[in-house]
Amino acid sequence: MEPCDGVICRIGGRRNSCRIHRIVVELARNARGGIAGTVVDLAAQYAQFVAWMSLDIDDQAAALAWYDRAHDWAWEIGDVNIATTTLSMKAHQAWSAGNARRTIRLAEAARLHAGRVTPGVRGMATQMAARGHALAGEACPARTLLDETEALIRRAAEHADGEPAWMYFYDETWFRLQRGMTELQLSNWPKATDLLTAGLASLPTSYRRDRAWYGSCLVRAYAEAGDARTALDVGLPIVDDAVKLNRHAHKELVDVRTLLRSRRSAHVETVAEALTTARRSTA
Repeated sequence: MEPCDGVICRIGGRRNSCRIHRIVVELARNARGGIAGTVVDLAAQYAQFVAWMSLDIDDQAAALAWYDRAHDWAWEIGDVNIATTTLSMKAHQAWSAGNARRTIRLAEAARLHAGRVTPGVRGMATQMAARGHALAGEACPARTLLDETEALIRRAAEHADGEPAWMYFYDETWFRLQRGMTELQLSNWPKATDLLTAGLASLPTSYRRDRAWYGSCLVRAYAEAGDARTALDVGLPIVDDAVKLNRHAHKELVDVRTLLRSRRSAHVETVAEALTTARRSTA
């Protein structure tokens, strides 16, 4: 685990983050007696969170190492929900890298535990399988799996108290946004714009990072559909947050600028200037 120490330092920017990392690892390693399972459980959740943070700063190797550690700790205490969630998150890492085959295989591996996990955890694995098929351009299995996911989300909502704490975000708004992203991947621009617009309308304004990401996806959907004016109207208010808070959203807006330039849109320079201004204010 030692090679990962620096990741936490870069994320937190303070020595305290590295101290926390070392403390968690030592606690998990040395826990004894009746509290051992609880300590390792917390360590697994911590490792999963750090993996997500590592992925956010594009440290792919560290993210994979932390997901592997979380998966090991989960099985050490027999927590199938954490183990399954970790596989789903590794599938998400593969999806982020554009690897459809690995996304599908990891998601299907997570789905093997369907009878032993909560509906929400199963739904997360199922939607990742759907997104893998969408990435591969396979519309039929992607949409079939999304229908299955929707049913699982409803079951999870009916028994929310039975879901793991880390599934707090997994609701109908989140699913609507995921479905919008999937339709975007499948080049169904009208459906993507409808779903993303509806999802964003229900997403709290305080979720600036998430709103930047899904907003950038909506911008792309409008741009791909040939509606550059609406793409601009949606995109300009989120440029600052995209550049400052979400590298994926930033890249999406850069791709939109490239698309508009290839189509010789009259709005391309406005997008380019907004991106340049946001970068300067961040530097």
